[in-house]
Order: sequence, then C-alpha cells, then structure tokens
Amino acid sequence: MDYTKYDINYLLEKNRSKSFLNKRKLAKEVIKYLIEKDIVTISIINKKKFNNKLIVATETEYTDFSQDKKKRYFKTKINDQNLYISNQWGLPSIDRLIDFIELNYSDHIEITEKVQLQEYDEELSENKGDIPLNQIFYGPPGTGKTYNISTEAEKIISNTWSAPISKTDNFWSICRYLHNINKYQDKSNSLYKTERAILWMLGYIIKYDDFNDSNSINKVDALKKGFDKSSSGWSQQAPFLTGFDFAEYTQSTVAFELNESGILLKDEAIKYLKANNLTPDNLIKWEKGKHDTEAPEFIQKAYCEKILKTTIEGFSPTMSTIYSTLNFLLNENAFPSSQTSWTDASDELRDKVIIYFNPTKPEGDIKWVCQFARVLYGLGLLKKENDNYYLNEKGEKLIEDIISRWSDLKPELFSENIDYENAVSQGFIEFITFHQSYSYEEFIEGIRPNLDGDNNLNYSLEPGVFKRISDKARGDLDNNYVIIIDEINRGNISKIFGELITLIEPSKRLFTHNDEHPKKVTLPYSKKPFGVPKNLFILGTMNTADKSIALLDSALRRRFSFTEMLPSSKVIEDNISVEGIEVEILFKTINSRIEFLIDKDHTIGHSYFLKIKDDQSIEALAQLFTREIIPLLMEYFYGDFEKIQLVLGDNKDWKSETYKKFFKKKQAQQKNLFGKAEIVEGYDEKEIFELDEILGLNEDGSIKGTKEELIDLFESVYTQS
Repeated sequence: MDYTKYDINYLLEKNRSKSFLNKRKLAKEVIKYLIEKDIVTISIINKKKFNNKLIVATETEYTDFSQDKKKRYFKTKINDQNLYISNQWGLPSIDRLIDFIELNYSDHIEITEKVQLQEYDEELSENKGDIPLNQIFYGPPGTGKTYNISTEAEKIISNTWSAPISKTDNFWSICRYLHNINKYQDKSNSLYKTERAILWMLGYIIKYDDFNDSNSINKVDALKKGFDKSSSGWSQQAPFLTGFDFAEYTQSTVAFELNESGILLKDEAIKYLKANNLTPDNLIKWEKGKHDTEAPEFIQKAYCEKILKTTIEGFSPTMSTIYSTLNFLLNENAFPSSQTSWTDASDELRDKVIIYFNPTKPEGDIKWVCQFARVLYGLGLLKKENDNYYLNEKGEKLIEDIISRWSDLKPELFSENIDYENAVSQGFIEFITFHQSYSYEEFIEGIRPNLDGDNNLNYSLEPGVFKRISDKARGDLDNNYVIIIDEINRGNISKIFGELITLIEPSKRLFTHNDEHPKKVTLPYSKKPFGVPKNLFILGTMNTADKSIALLDSALRRRFSFTEMLPSSKVIEDNISVEGIEVEILFKTINSRIEFLIDKDHTIGHSYFLKIKDDQSIEALAQLFTREIIPLLMEYFYGDFEKIQLVLGDNKDWKSETYKKFFKKKQAQQKNLFGKAEIVEGYDEKEIFELDEILGLNEDGSIKGTKEELIDLFESVYTQS
C-alpha cells in the first residue's frame, strides 16, 4: 500500500495552491487546472494514456458509459462545460502524470511529494503532516483561540474533502446533512411493518370517518380499538401517516389528524375503493399477494412524492429510516430480506447498521432492519432477487431526483471547497464547551432520562457527543472529523474521558497498523467494544488567565500538542490613530506592564482592540476601556488599584497634576459613615478609588468626558509628561 501525499503549488496563482492531496485528488486538480486555463486540450491529455483509460470524458461520452464505469469518474464543471475525470490512479500512473507536468509545464505547476509510507510503516498514514491529531490552543483571553481553532478545523476537513461527484457521494452528502441538522438525528429508527400498514390505516380511517355515523362512535377510540385487534399495534402503524407528513398528532401519541395532503390521500383511497367495488374492510384486511401489486399506484405515487420533497422540518424518524435504507442500498447494493440474516449478523454488518441507520442503542433494533426495505419494495422502488433487495430503475430515478432537488436547495453540499459552517451542518465538526459539571455520560455514553409523548419519564442508553462523532468517523474513513472542546481545562478530565484517555493517543487509534494495544475498550454501560478512529481530530482551547480552575490533567497534557497564542500587535491594523492616540503603542505598553507585574498569561488579547478603527472617535476607545479593559484589570489584580494605576500610567512619577487620570481617590468616609472624623479603632484608614467622572456614562450610554479630556487621558498612558 502506498500512502504518498502531494502538495500542488500553482506558480501563477498562489492562492489556489493546495496541500496534502492523495493521488486521485492530485490528478483531478492538475487536469482541471490545465484545461481550465487552456494550457492543454482534452485530446492531448487523453492521448497520453497515463493509466490506459480515457482520462477526460465529455458529457456525451459519459452518458454512454455503463453504471459501473460511471462510478470511476469525477464530475467537474470547467468553463461552463460538464467534464468527467478518471478517478482510477495508482502510483505508476501518477508518476507519469508528474513527469508530464515537470517536463512540459514546470513554469505553471510545481508538485511536491509530502509523505511516502509503505504498508504498516506508519502510525497514522492519512493524518501525517503538520496537523497533530490532538492539540490545544492556549493563551490569555482575547487572543483569538476560538477563531483560530475554527480555522484549524476547517483546514483539517478540507485536507480530505473532495467535492461529491458520483451519485453515491451526492446522496451521502444529503443524508449526512439531514441526519445531522435535524432534531431527530439521535432518535431510534422505527419502521416495523410493510407498506400494507398504509392501507390498513386508510381502511380504518375511512371506515370510522366516512362510512359510519360520526356522532355514534368516537373516531379515536374506534381507531385504537381496531389496531388493538389487528396483528400489530398503533405505535407501529401510525408512523406510516405521521412520519410521511400526512397527519399530525393532536393528543400526544394517541390521536392524530389528517392534514391537507392526508385528506387528499384519503380521497384517493375512497376513489380507489369505489372504482374497484371494494369496501374499507378490503383495505383493513389487505394481505400480501392477494392483489396485483403490493400497493396501489396512488399509494406509490403519493409516498414517493413525500420522500422526494421532504424538508428539514419534516425529516421525521420514519423518513430518516427511508433515506438511510436508500443510502444503504445505493452503497451496498444488496439488502438481506431475511430477519434471520440480520439477527445473526456479523460484526461487520452490525457496524454498517450503526453507520447507515445511526440507532440510539449501540445494538440497535437490528432484527427489524429487514422490514425497512420491504416498505420500499411495496412502494415499487426495489426488486427482489435471491432473498435480497436491490434498487430498481424507479428507485434509482427517485435518488437522482432527490439529488437534483437538493442541488438547488443546498448547493454548498456539493461544492468543491468546504467551509466551517458547511462542515458543521454535515456533521464533520462538533463544538462543545467543558464546565465543572460536564460528565462522562454526556461525552461518551450513559443512561439518560427522557419524557415520552405522554410526559412519562423513562430511561434509555444514549451515546454522548464524542461517541457519536467517533461512530461517524469510523464509518467514513475517507473524510476527517473534528471535535472542538472549548475551555477544555474547566472540566474534570479524568471523569469525562474515563477509560478513553488511553485510546486518544495517535498510536492507539483504530485502523492504525502497528502492534500497540489496546485499540478498543469495553464501555461500562453498553458493554460493547469501542475505539477512537484515526480520522477524528480533537482540538481544545484553554484560557491561561483563569486561575479559578485546576491545571490541566497531566495524563491529558502529555497526549496533546500545545500551541501558544499570545497577544499580537501585528494583528492590529497598522497605523490606527484615534484623535492622535496610537492604538498599537497603547496596546503594547499596557501588555508590557502587565507581563512585568504578573506574567504573560494575563496579558490582554488583541481581539479587544480589533474593534477600534481609524474612523472612530475617541469615545469608542473610552467605551472599550470602561466596559472591558478596566474590569479585566480589576479582576487580574484583585482590586489592587495601585498596580492597576501602574498599568495605566496613573502615577505621580509619570503624570503631572495637569494630566487627567483614570482613577481618583475618594475622600475619607469616616465622618459620613460614623459621624466622627477619627479612624475607627482597630481599622486603618482605607483608600477607596473610583473611576474618574470623565469615564462615567450618561443615561444614554455615552461617555461623560469631553473629547479633549479623553485625548489627554489616553495620551498619558504611554507618554511621560
């Protein structure tokens, strides 16, 4: 196995250069650039036969490819033309491509081999390079730790991101987005009956709503009574209407009411009954094989339309199951129809259930998975061969229509570049904040209380944020995943990470080929083995000025790479001057004094001063100091005004009496407080300071001081009188 990575340096367009690409992405990027810039024609590239295949296909050529051959090409748009670039590249063919570039176009493109590792001669082949798997950004407040860690996360995701080209990739992007963005993402998938349940439901509704005297029977009770007598209960039937947005629950999970589309479906069912001389009982007793089709055409059409046009808000647990099943079929081709096949499933097959269906329980309702495809079969989307289900032409067409729809709704899901927000929406990045009460149960897994639809309290085993993203990463090794832990030192690390403190080490990650163990542990709640995949990056931030918390756990410290982030005057825009006050000099002067009096961990971050622009008034600077800088200094020095005055240049050796000061000493208070001028016995006279009135606020929030007074005040911070 070859793990070579490559950097591309576009000599004429530096901002387009990319790093750490695999062979397929390298070929795609280079070929696209050459064609886009009219440096090389398609015919010249195809004549080179780098890999004995057609390298670049036009839309017409691609249309004539077999389905299997189509999967071997990237789709890309170049100069308003859809082209398809081969994704079949081995080391010899890539070497030929690089030789071609170096020989003919070295003035345009420079390609550098980044990493080359042979089989088993690596710790983390896909993650080698400049980005550690575990890293912490630390420094004083306001130094941009959160901002920079977000940029780092975006860089990590971009390193492995490839624009979805094939139908499989496109549908994965849609499923990732819908499962991640929707509030039902962690709920159990339940679709335990076949499409016949749709007909049973409609039969009962029509029977008790349209064919009987509505005043003589309670609809809800009648429906419930009917289901209690049938072969399956209400909870297994109702999702076939509520889960497809034909009805909404009106009394918890007991009663529902048809919405507009549900009423239209019921009307279609009535027409069907009358046209075929049937009664509602024929629908209630509808059995497999007793009629020409599994479901009438009007049912298939209505439900396929709902699947196609589902929304984020309407992405119910039932719809989640449908999309997951379509995704499984599209990727795995075959779907076992036997319940025994799923109940006795191998560990590999069980892992796939977690990857595709994301059940809440680690084990999942795996014995019922065979039912999922039966519903799609009844809706005319699948074919059955040798006890397996496969997508048929109608199913393939539905997936293509879904992709086309979401290409218009969310084009960023299919873009060539992925930004932070897009990565979050697709579940590649999770952001959490540690605090003193954050627990293992929230982070890994635990027994959590839940209220059901009737407000009854029950308990269930639920995965925490770290286990969820680990499971996602484990099922998608082609992409990187990131969990960002803000304020990582605020949590009880030993309590939160538990036994996983060992498994986050790079050499003990899943899918690393070495002899180090353990790579898995048995989780205490689920009793299931669990490991941390090699493509999950852990990023943390730590505020060094917060002394109210314990130092970072030494066990965690040695497993992380640390990046210090200190205040930087370079970040502040050059030559910002507010009414003659040099902001950069002001910033550097204050921090130099703080570092001398305390340490560099308590300096003031540059982000505070980024709010000040050239065109702002001196009052904006005064507002910044009054509302943010001075309160921070009071916290740093625990109200020691003598030191605060030193930081701000408020001392008699520095300022003459003519200069304004930030603080003034209040007059002795004994007379006013106790009615006598002498000091109370046992107490020394206290010096009490308060902000000078020029930094006070008016009722409208403006600063009281005049422009001249404020200029005088700030100028004296770094200018000796």
